[in-house]
Amino acid sequence: MDIDGRTIAVILKQEDADADAMAAALVGCAFFVNESADFNIEAVDAATQTVTVKTGRGSPVTRNVQTGTVVASEVVAALVDSYKARLEAPLPYDVEILVKSGVTARLSRDEAAILAGVIRHEGLPEHQTRRLAIDVLKHYDLRELRIGVIQRWLSALSGPAPMDLEIQNAWCQRKLGNPEEARKALERALPEARASGSEVVQTQMAATFLDLLDESSDDHFLRLARQFHDEAFALNSESAHLAGVRLRLEAREASNGDRTRRAIAHSSCAFAQAVGAIAQLTDTKSLDGTINHRGG
Repeated sequence: MDIDGRTIAVILKQEDADADAMAAALVGCAFFVNESADFNIEAVDAATQTVTVKTGRGSPVTRNVQTGTVVASEVVAALVDSYKARLEAPLPYDVEILVKSGVTARLSRDEAAILAGVIRHEGLPEHQTRRLAIDVLKHYDLRELRIGVIQRWLSALSGPAPMDLEIQNAWCQRKLGNPEEARKALERALPEARASGSEVVQTQMAATFLDLLDESSDDHFLRLARQFHDEAFALNSESAHLAGVRLRLEAREASNGDRTRRAIAHSSCAFAQAVGAIAQLTDTKSLDGTINHRGG
């Protein structure tokens, strides 16, 4: 396994146990510069990031390890992997914040820094930070923490909420079982959404009206869900989220159609029964009249 000498140099600069271990492990490994012949490393100076190799003439030469490539042994490769893993691991003070917040997922260093940052932050972060934090929370399905973070952001507002926060507020309200509050949040975001050409708010509106339909069985909500679905579809027909809403919508429309057909069938049956009863009554009266007439 070939390893760029610049990576080796970074580890040698650490002035710690890993640097000492790397210096010892490099001895005996092959080293080459610009596809030249391999020369075995005979000595390493971690302080200057140099290696001493013996050339073909047998004389030792000192080279900066950054200028070449090391043919790594298993030990050198393992030390490089360990160093890279430490670079990617969350920092201890971020881990402490996340553990206190109930996060047990294995996050990268960047992800941990983003989440820990918004948890520490007292006010409302800027839009880009909010977006990155929500992406991490969604990716790891950290629903309770996401609800808590959104509610804290809302409480930090001193004026109207921006569109992205109203969308998150609507998601939060739906998860808390408050579809009417979700609808209100989305209605506040709708003008900006329409002006921006985004389908996200309309998609959420369709889903929210389906939630309201579940609570009340009012067909008016079904018609509104279809209206907002179609508006979102016109803006982005490829949306995966909208496709999920569409499946739910079509299932409810099919169910509603079956219910309507059953109601019509029931009415028709009742009407037929009523007509039959009237006809039977008429026939009976007619028969009675005939009998009475003959008897007279």
